Amino acid sequence: MNTKIARTKKWHKQQTEGTPYFIYGPCRGCVQWFKSDRVAWFCKHTEARAYLDQKYMLELAVLYTNRERKQRGYIKKLYNNWQKQIALKSKELFSEIDALQIKNISDRDLLKINNNIAEQSFKMYDQFFMDIYDFDADTLMNKYLVEENISLKSKEKETMVMQNKYIVHQLEERDLLRISKLIISNKKAKADLKKIRKIQDIKLLDKYLNISSAINKYQANYFWTRNSWAHTTFVSKMQIIKSLQHLVFEVSDVNQRLARLENYKADIRKQKKSIIHKHSMSIWLKDFFQLMALLTLWRDDRKAEMQKTNHYLEYIGTEIARRSKIKWTDINTCDPLAIKSIPVSNSLIKKHHNLFAKKYVLLWNGSKVVHCSAEKSKKLLNIFEASFKADSTKVNGMVACQGKVTAKVVVIDKKSEFKKMTKGAILVANNTRPDYVPLMKRAGAIVTNEGGITSHAAIVSRELGVPCVIGTKVATKVFKDGDLVEVIATHQGTVKKL
Repeated sequence: MNTKIARTKKWHKQQTEGTPYFIYGPCRGCVQWFKSDRVAWFCKHTEARAYLDQKYMLELAVLYTNRERKQRGYIKKLYNNWQKQIALKSKELFSEIDALQIKNISDRDLLKINNNIAEQSFKMYDQFFMDIYDFDADTLMNKYLVEENISLKSKEKETMVMQNKYIVHQLEERDLLRISKLIISNKKAKADLKKIRKIQDIKLLDKYLNISSAINKYQANYFWTRNSWAHTTFVSKMQIIKSLQHLVFEVSDVNQRLARLENYKADIRKQKKSIIHKHSMSIWLKDFFQLMALLTLWRDDRKAEMQKTNHYLEYIGTEIARRSKIKWTDINTCDPLAIKSIPVSNSLIKKHHNLFAKKYVLLWNGSKVVHCSAEKSKKLLNIFEASFKADSTKVNGMVACQGKVTAKVVVIDKKSEFKKMTKGAILVANNTRPDYVPLMKRAGAIVTNEGGITSHAAIVSRELGVPCVIGTKVATKVFKDGDLVEVIATHQGTVKKL
């Protein structure tokens, strides 16, 4: 990619808080999947960004959709292969690690495990990049609807692209509600739950075997759900107890919420069947919406694998650091695949620290992934960023979930800012991830720079029923904390200062 060509293109940006130990491999995997210089990534110590040629993304979305139309089930096969190569293999690897006495294994075995996890992290993005549909899914949908002379209401569109199976946060909430229901049905357990104020108090629930067993199982299944590209946080028993206390003592419709979640799959199938029948959809149009629903599910699966993988990368990386007589924070700016010996050498740490202190852009050079020179990287980044021009008072985007809301803005770019979120505020972010779900539940509306109708923000906002405008590109530049804005998520998404 030369700078002259870069200036002629319209760029889309993906940006996230992240540490190189977690995200550098996936960045390289992403560039390798595209095998094109129309995609660029760069990592720093605390964040990573992708710049994607919008026209190229459009071309790829059309290409893969046409393949699906000609070879029914083509993308489902890609998804099934991803499940085998990534999700299933990772599960087996994680189980092996859980069974180990990690401090007792040899340095050689520890390095091998670290390499295997890092390879999985790389391959997670080397299989398929469903984000290509962020740019064109809505346009493609409308094209196929016009072909069949069908007009769907916005709510019908939202329903048709919803996943047919549970996503992680639905499973997590369903299981928490089930525990809440057990407690509510037992007056003594309910009274003991209310008494819990500190960790030692949790033993008050030990005498209720079904409840304590359910809490242990919940923690084992979802301990990783607050992880991100930048941080890992093991969900503690006390956090679970606080969530249960909120549901048991502050929420009046636990049974209704649980019933709604437990009936989700049957209800969504019924709703889709009704819409399909009402509009006499062709086999292809049904297949297209099935594809969108699959991509929605796959997107959530990928995020879940990222969260689990990063837990184990840090778990193993921390042991490597201990044996090297350094801290985890001393090596988390390294590429884990570059760690070949213990103790980790100071020269390797310094090399990667310097690499990620500068803005080296990752590109495909025609045969492999390479770093551009510092000078060229700087020029490219200036060109990329200059392409994102913003109105000073409003932004436009795609509607992920309908509604109108007027409230004050809270801009959140990183985990340390989560505490700013207030109930009913407009959550404005680059994107959302699973660790954002508690914030999204409190939001009056959600606005993101990134995303399409299969993105995390779109998936979760539809399920929560929170008005959401995605793909604005510049919302985090236009709005600041405390701005009073109106979110109009109807036919077109508009967010404007008042």
